[in-house]
Amino acid sequence: MACYWSNKVLYTLTNIESKVKSIKVLLFQPYFAGSYSKNGTNIACYWKNGVIKELTNVSSTVNSIFLSSSDVYTGGTISTNAFYSKNDEIIVLTNLNSSVESIYVIGSDVYVAGFYYSGNIRNGCYWKNSTLHIFDKTNLTINSIIVVSNN
Repeated sequence: MACYWSNKVLYTLTNIESKVKSIKVLLFQPYFAGSYSKNGTNIACYWKNGVIKELTNVSSTVNSIFLSSSDVYTGGTISTNAFYSKNDEIIVLTNLNSSVESIYVIGSDVYVAGFYYSGNIRNGCYWKNSTLHIFDKTNLTINSIIVVSNN
């Protein structure tokens, strides 16, 4: 069950099979992102004010959430494809076996990091505004991204 602890007290977001993979707070309001099981399928979602918001109706998960002013960004996997969303609008980044593990926004630029497979080789990468950038190392996953300046 998706849950969190605050001041050593356990809080449950739902009583169905679910998991939280990322937590962010904006103006004292926590957001929780992950997935929940619907008819045996994991569905990408996030919780705000304890209310669940579905992002898809197919096999998917959210691995990261980022809050910017009134905008909610998420990143994860739909089926086997990397995606991110802005205010629940889904952008699929590639049709390769891939995943977004982290998302960061600075100004109007959206950075997401993760991996994609080329054959049996996992390639660490990041996308800036949906443009793929590949690292030279193989068998790599980029688990986190933060941008200091977008210049």
